[in-house]
Amino acid sequence: MPKQIKKEQIKKSELLYRKWSVAGLAAAAVFMGCMAGLMSMIVKTEGAKVPTIVLFAAFIIYTVVSVVCAVLGVKSYVKDDCGVCLFQGIVHIYSVIACVMNVRMAFIILFSALGSQSGVDTLIGSQSQNEFIQSQYASWICLAVATLFSVILGILAVVWLVKNKKN
Repeated sequence: MPKQIKKEQIKKSELLYRKWSVAGLAAAAVFMGCMAGLMSMIVKTEGAKVPTIVLFAAFIIYTVVSVVCAVLGVKSYVKDDCGVCLFQGIVHIYSVIACVMNVRMAFIILFSALGSQSGVDTLIGSQSQNEFIQSQYASWICLAVATLFSVILGILAVVWLVKNKKN
């Protein structure tokens, strides 16, 4: 009679990482939706406080979830030698870096909506507003790519969780 091969046990750290990757998918989707839906309203309506605060909150939530995913991905590798989690954790580190690159712009948009011109001027520094906005294109592209990566990693985590269903 052939021996029955035991199914590999799901490691707790990997399971936790995958669940947080799904949260990363949700945070990235909400942030991308806020960017697409609210940014034109923020630009067209001067002093649009509520949409600006919602966008800022979505950015902060996405940043925090990206940090958690990056830490859990690396931790899963260190604890359970999960190479896939390490690679995905490194991708989440890229997301964190992209968020950090855009923190100043997020605060400028927030301060502008809240009417704090002195805060905006302090953050922009000696550049004109047009120069500052032009200098932000690269960081915006990095953030867009990072959110896309987060969505892809979240979808992969959903597939992994469904495939390795554990009650």
